[in-house]
Amino acid sequence: FTTIICYIVYNNVGSESLEKYRPELLFNLISFGKFIEIYISDVEIRSLVKESLIFCLFEIFQLKENFDFSKNKNVRKAVERFIDPKNILNSMVNEKPRLTCSKKNDSIFHKLGNELSNATFEYFFVFFSVLKSDFFAKNFNIVLGSTVGSSVTDINVDESFQNSTKTAINILIEVINDFDHDKRLKILEYISKPIFKDVLKNQSELNTIFDFPRNRITSYSDPKVSRFPGVFIELFCQEADVNRINVLYDFLIEKTKQEYHKYISAIICLKAFCLKDGILEQNKAIRIIMEFIFLAKVLKIESEKTVNVNEIQKYRNAYIDAMKKAIGLQNMKYAINTDTGFLDESKVPRSSILLEIFVLVDLFSNDEFKKFLNAEINKKLGGNQNKMPRNSDQVKTDYLIYIFKHENTLHK
Repeated sequence: FTTIICYIVYNNVGSESLEKYRPELLFNLISFGKFIEIYISDVEIRSLVKESLIFCLFEIFQLKENFDFSKNKNVRKAVERFIDPKNILNSMVNEKPRLTCSKKNDSIFHKLGNELSNATFEYFFVFFSVLKSDFFAKNFNIVLGSTVGSSVTDINVDESFQNSTKTAINILIEVINDFDHDKRLKILEYISKPIFKDVLKNQSELNTIFDFPRNRITSYSDPKVSRFPGVFIELFCQEADVNRINVLYDFLIEKTKQEYHKYISAIICLKAFCLKDGILEQNKAIRIIMEFIFLAKVLKIESEKTVNVNEIQKYRNAYIDAMKKAIGLQNMKYAINTDTGFLDESKVPRSSILLEIFVLVDLFSNDEFKKFLNAEINKKLGGNQNKMPRNSDQVKTDYLIYIFKHENTLHK
C-alpha cells in the first residue's frame, strides 16, 4: 500500500522533486499505520470503524455494479471477513493491486497525487478502503469463498474511481468526526505516543499535550527572553495570527526538551503560512502539534548529520561575512566570535534567531517556499531600499541587516 501511495505521489514530479525528502508524507503514512494498529487492537474503536467501513464498501460496490448487496447475508458475511482486523493487512498483500491510468485521465491521476501528498491518516484509510472495494467488486466469487483469495487487480484511475474515493471520504471522515471527544483523543494519543517519545520533558504527561489553550490569543512569555521567531513569522501573518502562533510556540517550548527548541522554532517558521486565518482556533490544533513535533524530530536528525553540519556552518558564515562587509560587524560588541559565524543572542536575540532560521530555510526548504519568502521580504523592505535585491541570498541578507540595525538602535 505504501508503495502504491509513493508511486502516485511521485509519478508526476520532476527529477529534482523525486529526490526530495518528504517528511510530511512520512508523518501521515506513519499515522495511518498507527491508525490501522488501533483498529486491529482496540475493540471499541474497531466496532465503530468496522461498521462504517462495511457501509462504505457497500456504497462503493453499488456505485460500481449498480446493485444493492447490503441486504444479502452471505455478501455481508464475506465483507465482514474481508475487513476483519486479522485479514485487513494480509489481504492487501494477496490482492496485488495494479494501478492503470489512460492518457485522457492524466489530470485525475495528477490530482490524486496532490491529494495523497498531503493526506491525513483518515484519507489514507479511505483510499485503502477504496482499493479493497475495487478488489471486492472485481473478485466477487473469491471474496465469497472461505478465505481471501490471491488475484491481480487492475485498478483504473478514472472518473469512476475518483467518485468512489469522494464517496468513501464523505462517509468515513464524517464517521470519525462524529466520534465523541474521548474516542478521538484516544486515537490521536495512540498515534502520537511514539512521535512524542524522547521529545517531551515528562513522558508521563503525554495527555497534557492535548490541552493546548486554543482560546488564549496572547502570549504570556517575556519578549526580552523569548526565542519566539516573530521577526520571521510577521512576514507571512497578521498580528492576531502572530499572537496565536506565539501561544503555540510557548506551549510547545514549555512541554519539550531544550535540545528540540530551535527545531520547533524553525518548523513553526517553515509552516507559518499554514497557520494563518485563525486556524489554531479551529479543531486542528492537536493535529498541528503532532505534525510539528514529528517534523522537529526529523529536522534535528537531519541537521546533526555531518554533511549538513558542514553545510549549516557554510551558510551561517556566508551571512556573517555579508554583515561584516556591509556594517563592519567585527568591530561591534554583538559577535560572540564572528569567526564561527554566531551572533550574541543575549544582545541581539531577534537577529540571532533570524540568522539561524535563514540557515535552515536555505538548507531544508523547497524552491517554492524560498520564492514566496523573498517576495514577502521585498514587500517588507520596499520602503527601506532604493532598488530590489538581485538574488535570493541578497534578499535575506538585506532583511537580516535591516533587523540587526533596528535592534542595534534599540540597544543604544
